[in-house]
Amino acid sequence: MQIHHAYSQAPELSDGHKHVDDVLKADGELLGKLWKDGARVYVCGSRGVGDAVKGIAIDQRRSAAKEKGEDDSEEAANKWFESIRNERFSTDVFD
Repeated sequence: MQIHHAYSQAPELSDGHKHVDDVLKADGELLGKLWKDGARVYVCGSRGVGDAVKGIAIDQRRSAAKEKGEDDSEEAANKWFESIRNERFSTDVFD
């Protein structure tokens, strides 16, 4: 198991990553592999965190679709996201 940290108040302790979306962007290749292997995403935190993680997932999907020559539009990515929401992507957010 690997743990990747993001410390907003001490980014020097987390490879300069202040927020979870910074870590996700930096580990995009690993995330793609994990997703292909059936990974599930659980987000707990503020609505902003949930939206940021969703944005990364959609960006990853668009990149993967483009590499495969598939529809990489925002509309297609959002449709994909809705198809996996609450099954492979779950949130418990507050604000």
